Amino acid sequence: MASMVFAISASANFPLLILAVYWPGLTSAGAIAGGSVGLALSIALMFFGPTIWVDILGNASPLFPYKYPALFSMPAAFLVTWLVSSLGRATPRS
Repeated sequence: MASMVFAISASANFPLLILAVYWPGLTSAGAIAGGSVGLALSIALMFFGPTIWVDILGNASPLFPYKYPALFSMPAAFLVTWLVSSLGRATPRS
């Protein structure tokens, strides 16, 4: 259970913390979108992974083959945060 919590928090919080500290282009919309994608994707991949899909629900094989989804959901959160922040940035006035 503890690994599930760490995978979810790593996917939802870590990209936002790192980008908030080191990237001045982070916007509120980008942070909300990236955190939401990281949270939703990590929960979905954990549900369809072997821990819940096979061990708890008793299905034959998992739909997502990896036990720890942060390997995929954390880069997705970084990408969405960067993309939304870059596309939603207001152009400076001249």
